[in-house]
Amino acid sequence: MKTKYILTAILLFLITGMSFSQNFHDKPNNETDGDFPSKWDLIKGSAQIDTFQGEKVISLSNGAIITPLLNSKSYLADSFTLEFEAYFNVVRKGPTEQHYSIRFWDSSDRIIFKNSIGKGWYGPVKIFRHGAYLYGNDEINKRNIAHNVFNNDHAQKKEATWRFIAIHFNKGSLKVSIDGNQIINVPKYKFKPAIITIGGETLETGNAFVRAIKNVKLTGIKSSKPNQAGTKIVLVIDKETNQVQNIELFESMQNTELVNAKYPNSSFRLGILYGDYVVQPLKNSAISINTSKAYLPGDQFLPGDQFLPGDQFLPGDQFLPGDQFLPGDQFLPGDQFFPDDPPFLPGDQFNKGKQFLPGDQFNMRIIKAKILATTNNKVLLKVE
Repeated sequence: MKTKYILTAILLFLITGMSFSQNFHDKPNNETDGDFPSKWDLIKGSAQIDTFQGEKVISLSNGAIITPLLNSKSYLADSFTLEFEAYFNVVRKGPTEQHYSIRFWDSSDRIIFKNSIGKGWYGPVKIFRHGAYLYGNDEINKRNIAHNVFNNDHAQKKEATWRFIAIHFNKGSLKVSIDGNQIINVPKYKFKPAIITIGGETLETGNAFVRAIKNVKLTGIKSSKPNQAGTKIVLVIDKETNQVQNIELFESMQNTELVNAKYPNSSFRLGILYGDYVVQPLKNSAISINTSKAYLPGDQFLPGDQFLPGDQFLPGDQFLPGDQFLPGDQFLPGDQFFPDDPPFLPGDQFNKGKQFLPGDQFNMRIIKAKILATTNNKVLLKVE
């Protein structure tokens, strides 16, 4: 076994907020009835969490339009998928009395587009219990845009029901499915989607009429990579306790005399901090640490001393062919594994000479952190 550099904690910074790829999923099981759904923003109308048919849903009323709470006004990638379940009430007048509107912009009834492939406008995608409808106008070809498909068998059914809605967009191609059946297929949707909004509308009124959605998933959100290149840092380690005492910016640790005066009886390790930070790393930042190479003030910081995006693995990735283990196995890169070797079990105690395993928990004096992965004497961590 290779020697592990154990810092009574050594840092750990796993990535959940550092979004190399980002998805949105809202299944509000733990939210309180009557509260506004915490992962959403309100554009108009009213929305709240309710318990309906034994599970939590997002109720929409008064012409509500809501949008995922994301820190961007244009977060959709060139390819994305929106999925959710929508509730349709017992039919009273006809199958078109209730629908859900999907917009790729805010709340206006139409969006104007003018680009290299066309000029005109679109209305929202309207989802009915028995089909879907997309309308607009093509000014260049001087014609109306109308994509609509309705299932007559579903139109005849009047009982209340949930429908599974899926909208797939891939570089201009727009597809809409209901319960796994493709309803709309537009090969050249001429507006570039920016955001997602969901609205619930009905011709009926009254408290008994339910407009509700649940289990909303959105994949294909543009990567949010604040400080993707990372910030060079130095971890200050007490030689006697092997505990991380502090984290300093690399640039502030160049004067050997001053550093040794400030941190006597200390050793140093190079690292990279990914994500936002103040003096100490913020929650969901990420750090990689080189545990095999000691740093002395004045040393040069060279590429290869740390993890960078594009290295052999990132959170969720697997090791490349030739590596000796996949995350979840009971041994570390470079270790020799024999079938009779005892596995590491949660709750085991670390001693000097052991190694870090992905998922181990550590407490630093200033941060609680958790190991994400290790390879080639490097450790990738996440702030809890």
